[in-house]
Amino acid sequence: LIQAALEAGNAAYNNGDMDLAITKYDEGIQADPDFVGSAPVLLNNKATAIKRRAVDNYNKDVRSTDAATKAGAKDKATKDLALALDEFSKSYAMLKGATPAQITDKENHKKNIMNSLDGGRDVIRIMAQLEVADPARVAQAKALTAAIVEVETDKAKKGTAQLNLGRYLMYAGEYENAAAELKKALAITPNDPDTLAYLGLSLYTAGAINDSKPQKQESLNYFDVFLKSAPKDHKLRVDIEAMVSDLTKTEKLKPQKLD
Repeated sequence: LIQAALEAGNAAYNNGDMDLAITKYDEGIQADPDFVGSAPVLLNNKATAIKRRAVDNYNKDVRSTDAATKAGAKDKATKDLALALDEFSKSYAMLKGATPAQITDKENHKKNIMNSLDGGRDVIRIMAQLEVADPARVAQAKALTAAIVEVETDKAKKGTAQLNLGRYLMYAGEYENAAAELKKALAITPNDPDTLAYLGLSLYTAGAINDSKPQKQESLNYFDVFLKSAPKDHKLRVDIEAMVSDLTKTEKLKPQKLD
């Protein structure tokens, strides 16, 4: 039954029928949800199909002539992407928690772990790109990113994964936590313009919410470095210049050198 469900799911996926693929993979999972030999592969495949459905539907809906469909495109995509994040997280947790007796093929086990991490990384990247998040899935996003950063050997990819987590937390409304994660990203890739920008934005928003002068000051410090080093055509430059004007003219703050 499990093998048949996997094959039927793969066939549906290759035919572009994500709904059927998801149903078939789920049948395979439900047949033996705790079996390390099959459940993680099916979970990864199911999550991949949900992720593809989210992207396909978003690309279609955002071009719709129907205003309601177009307006709901992001919300619809967010729900599916959050589900995909769940399934990749379940797969990773099951694989990491496996006992030596449950691992029959070590190389395959490692490959499945990387598939769950790469899948989770891609979901978080897409959500950052869409500027959306599900606040209920913050723990999953943090756990997967921590695991990715631990195993990733490419410094730029490591920094990007950490940056996307910070952005996820921003869009989830956790601005102080976002700033903490973005500082980690900046430590990996110092002077990265995007990281400087989003770190400043997180602190600026937290400062406004908390009416905190120290947070506003810190945001200005990062913005100052951003404005001096980022490309002139950076998409956030105009917004950041307006915030710097607010901080210097309204709040009477002056940029301070970063430690």
